[in-house]
Amino acid sequence: MAFAHTVPLTLTLLLPLLLLLSSTNADETKSPKGFRVVLIRVDSGSNLTKLELLRRAVARGNQGVARLITNSTVDVKAPVHLDSHSDMGVFLMELAIGTPKVPFSAIVSTGSDIIITQCKPCKNCLNESTPIFDPSISSSYSNVSCQSQLCLALSSPESNTTSCEYSLSTTKNATVQGVFGSETFSFDDGVSVPGIGFACWPQDFDDFDMDGLGVVGLGRGALSLVSQLGLTKFSYCFTSYTDPNTTTSPLMLGSLAKLKDGEAGASTPLIKNELYPSLYYVSLKGISVGGTRLQIPESTFALNKNGTGGLFIDSGTPVTYLEEVGYDLVSKAIVEQVKLPVVNGTAATGLDLLCFPLTNSSNNVVSMPELVFHFEGGADLVLPEENIFYTDTELGVSCLTMMKSTGGSVLGNYMQQNLHVVYDLEKDLLSFAPAKCSQL
Repeated sequence: MAFAHTVPLTLTLLLPLLLLLSSTNADETKSPKGFRVVLIRVDSGSNLTKLELLRRAVARGNQGVARLITNSTVDVKAPVHLDSHSDMGVFLMELAIGTPKVPFSAIVSTGSDIIITQCKPCKNCLNESTPIFDPSISSSYSNVSCQSQLCLALSSPESNTTSCEYSLSTTKNATVQGVFGSETFSFDDGVSVPGIGFACWPQDFDDFDMDGLGVVGLGRGALSLVSQLGLTKFSYCFTSYTDPNTTTSPLMLGSLAKLKDGEAGASTPLIKNELYPSLYYVSLKGISVGGTRLQIPESTFALNKNGTGGLFIDSGTPVTYLEEVGYDLVSKAIVEQVKLPVVNGTAATGLDLLCFPLTNSSNNVVSMPELVFHFEGGADLVLPEENIFYTDTELGVSCLTMMKSTGGSVLGNYMQQNLHVVYDLEKDLLSFAPAKCSQL
């Protein structure tokens, strides 16, 4: 059974990661000990209202739906599949590729396992202000052999080719091919790493609407940036979603990825979904609203053997999606405790959100009861009002940043604002702590 169409699982290039099943890391010795990268929100610098920013973020998710077929196993010999309009990553990383360096921006996603950028020659190149990478003029570029471990991690190579080629099929039923290459990537702090495997954006292909020239995946698969650098840890801290004064967020890779002294953190095990082994699943045991733990059956958020259900944390999904049973109980409890009439969220915001009128509240503020997610191991994620509600004084509404889903749940990045999140892949542990992300 697939996730219902109401679940905009904004997993940047999700289906490629389903094919990257090899656990082999390439050239682990080339990894720097640790470094920091600045992330830029996609719409930063735009003259958009708070509502427009939220609408665009959710729209990216809706346009980039990757439907998870969970009633069959993954065929690693199948072509890689991509949804069009895959610019749902929300955060961009500024980096450079090649020798001489060619700068480009890339969407960062924990829901992807691939590094990809557009390359020349291309008849239908994306219209971007930054130059497009040309492998023919880079002294550090080389094609990846079809028999290399990097290529085998991507898919089964064609027997009649010597270079690593891959197929892409889109929601518009177009199929194109590209070449997998190896190149030097340069990041902030003067860090340059040779021999990174990446996919050249396919030639003759105009089926994408991207906010960047590529994608950098942080998933568990062999071809993600984390795996290729041989890193066992990374962390991020997303600054306030709608604060125009904090448009950048830090991403820490390697030894820098750890909770800071004084951060009151909690940890919960990372669990693996055998069908989607690259996603970062955690075990959600229950939810409390206003200090009362709701009577949600624990099976509601359980990860099933066939790959359905469960909850994973994703940097590229804006709002949070809860399995229908859990969502209904949470929203009912919120309505009962807020004690305000419910506004038609679709009419007010254009989004299917639970909303309340500010005109019926005191001082244009809706008093939101405390919301706590209880994870395995006693890790409680206490969510401040800013992470739960979107308030628009011009529209006169305050809306819950959560939607209903069928087939699984996702903890989105809106609820991760000002939360330092650490992924420890060696210990299979996710840690988090409230933080002032602009000061990390």
